[in-house]
Amino acid sequence: MNYKTFLINLDRSPQRLADAKKQLDALDMSFERVSAADGSQLTPEERACFDKNTAQKRYHYDLTWGEVGCYLSHLKCWQKIVDEKLDYAIILEDDLHLQDDFNKVPELLEQLKTPWSFIKLGNPFKPRKETPVETLARFNLVRYDKAPSGTCAQVVSYQGAKALLAARSLFFRPVDVDLQWQWEVPIKILGLTPYVAGHNLSFDSDIQQIDQRKNKAKRSGVRLREQLRFFYHSKLRGE
Repeated sequence: MNYKTFLINLDRSPQRLADAKKQLDALDMSFERVSAADGSQLTPEERACFDKNTAQKRYHYDLTWGEVGCYLSHLKCWQKIVDEKLDYAIILEDDLHLQDDFNKVPELLEQLKTPWSFIKLGNPFKPRKETPVETLARFNLVRYDKAPSGTCAQVVSYQGAKALLAARSLFFRPVDVDLQWQWEVPIKILGLTPYVAGHNLSFDSDIQQIDQRKNKAKRSGVRLREQLRFFYHSKLRGE
């Protein structure tokens, strides 16, 4: 299959690039660096991709510019998948820690019989309920009741990238939260477990260094309404 590994990395973060390259080189995995959108230096056109009006109705705070930059960086990777007509891409963020069997991912993907468009390769945050849908040796392809947070490592297919780009030329949630709303994006999020990637805890968040989400005014009423909306749609879909 025709695929690439994309590594999202800020131009001002050479140490992260060096650390990620060392890990990928050790696993004999080639990669292409994707220059991340820097939340501290966004152009007016890039800032306009954040849909503030919808956020005020549907999300409990206005995104930080770091979160906007993160979303834009993933959009750039999805666009590259489509432009280059890749079957899929492995998309990595640079503050990652790879397991020794990470390089088995392409081989495992070749063996899958279950149709897929987006597969999580890591979940560094809150565990989620996982239901196996296919087994490959010691690995399981799983579905979730609610997709895990975080976007440290994932695989996105050509069709998945097209769907994501069509749905989100404008966005109002952080990218990992947006992906949890699978019926809106629309895309089905699966996972490969045991996870082969996680966060490198020695690095601080680039997103939070730009501005802090805790400093953003919160809309508690919007949050409660959206939680109920999410619960309703999840039950409607049997998730």
